[in-house]
Amino acid sequence: MRDAPGSHGWGAAPEGSLNLAMVQQQERLLAQIDAAIRRHKAGTYGRCLGCGEEIPLARLKALPFARACAQCQEEWEQQSGQPAG
Repeated sequence: MRDAPGSHGWGAAPEGSLNLAMVQQQERLLAQIDAAIRRHKAGTYGRCLGCGEEIPLARLKALPFARACAQCQEEWEQQSGQPAG
């Protein structure tokens, strides 16, 4: 028997487990948002953690939790092989 979706909108799979990948993705997103809020409180929101320059407003509008300018983001991703978020 399949569980009915709850008020949170998640339905359990027939095996009774949640889609773990989706949950992990949402947790990463929430962590990025929390980090952006901490940077805002510290007065550093909108500053690139790589070069210290202001992150362009267009980038912040598209990705409000961006922690790096596009150039530093790309450099970090090339060095690490992973997105910096």
